[in-house]
Amino acid sequence: MAHFAKDPASRQRIRDEFKAVIKERVQEEPELANLPMKDIMKKLITFDNIKDLEYLNWVWQEALRYQAPGSASTDLIFREDT
Repeated sequence: MAHFAKDPASRQRIRDEFKAVIKERVQEEPELANLPMKDIMKKLITFDNIKDLEYLNWVWQEALRYQAPGSASTDLIFREDT
């Protein structure tokens, strides 16, 4: 996620993507328009629908490719299983 901190254009692109999702859902559910943005985000951005945020997924996959979680593993070898 440091990518967003370093690149204002990417940060703006993901914000625009979130805004598009919010705008679409507010059109479907007009009562959402009366809620503060924080509450709208909590309600709309869930694990199930985050996959619809295409650019966010691209950045996430690139971050995992660039710095895979496995690269931070240890060199210890365990001789016994307990």
